[in-house]
Amino acid sequence: MYPYKNLLVKKLKGETWKDIPSLEGSFQLSCYGRIKALEKWVEQKGTGGSYLAPEKIIKTYSRKGLTKTGLATIGKLRGHAFYKGKHYSIPVHRLVYYLFVKKFNLNNKTLTVSCRDEDTFNVCPENLMLTNLSDIIKEVYKKGRRPRTCYGSMNMVVSQYNLDGDFLKTFASLTLAEKETGIDLNSIRNALGRKDKYGNGFMWIRGEARKLKLKVPESVRARKKNRDAYIGIVSQYNRRGRRIHIYGSVKEAAASANVKSYRIRQVIDGSRVFAGHCHWIKGKGPSHANVDSMVQAIKEKRKKAMCVPVTQYTLAGKRRKIYKSITDAARALNVQPETISAAVRPGKKKLSTSSGFFWKRGEGPAVIKAPGIIKRSGR
Repeated sequence: MYPYKNLLVKKLKGETWKDIPSLEGSFQLSCYGRIKALEKWVEQKGTGGSYLAPEKIIKTYSRKGLTKTGLATIGKLRGHAFYKGKHYSIPVHRLVYYLFVKKFNLNNKTLTVSCRDEDTFNVCPENLMLTNLSDIIKEVYKKGRRPRTCYGSMNMVVSQYNLDGDFLKTFASLTLAEKETGIDLNSIRNALGRKDKYGNGFMWIRGEARKLKLKVPESVRARKKNRDAYIGIVSQYNRRGRRIHIYGSVKEAAASANVKSYRIRQVIDGSRVFAGHCHWIKGKGPSHANVDSMVQAIKEKRKKAMCVPVTQYTLAGKRRKIYKSITDAARALNVQPETISAAVRPGKKKLSTSSGFFWKRGEGPAVIKAPGIIKRSGR
């Protein structure tokens, strides 16, 4: 039986004990890998009293996992301790080497303690040695415990394209692609599995480039348009049209002006007049701009979008009236324009009801075929 399995408090022959770092005075570790909780006073919350808890040996455990030869113990011994309201995990191999062989930086996770005879249960100080993760992996490959093909996906050839579909470069492996582009190889690998092949501002395909020009999917075009909207110089104007500042990007402007970046985009796209009490223009604009004319143009655009003729139908499908605009129809029925707008929005294929009537965009025929199931839009 291995010494660490002995849970009796009695000292074993040749056994020495030392305080565990950060748990001094409460927990000790022996040269055989046994963990001992020292006697202490424990308060009883229910009664308000206390009692003296005797010394005891804490049971250690190891993790099991699937190896080349089947299910086996692959983890090292560990123990759990509860100290001053916190749980601590005690790495037995690491601390036995630190306390009884030679001290090293416990915070350096690249250093690890291994067993010379490869028996992870034999934690005697003379059987332990300090090594690093790189040497361990080399030894695993050397002894054939893990086939090198498990990392074969890293060696796949990948080709890089920009968002316009133009070929940029071919890399011999994902690792080389990561080193040269600075893009994480997991992001590149995820892009290879995507339908549109998009990842981190580029498109990626497996193998050598078969084409110098790729067909750009619609989803990638949308991404490029969205990205371009945030890239590039933007100019800020006050309400009088005087240029206040020029920013290198929408993100920089949003942070400086304390306004949401998408609000600035809406102003640049023409769907909004002001953002953060200022007007915004894409690029380096003039020192003075006619903001009033820009505001009027946006209002005209909105008005034109709302001034679309709409036809009102009864639920039986008979035409009741044609209105010059959605606003006129909403005013006549005393409802919000958005309720009718939702029923006649562009691209809508099925008829919808709003305020108890069917609606059709434009000047519709005298009679329409009313659907059997009524789908309502708005109130």
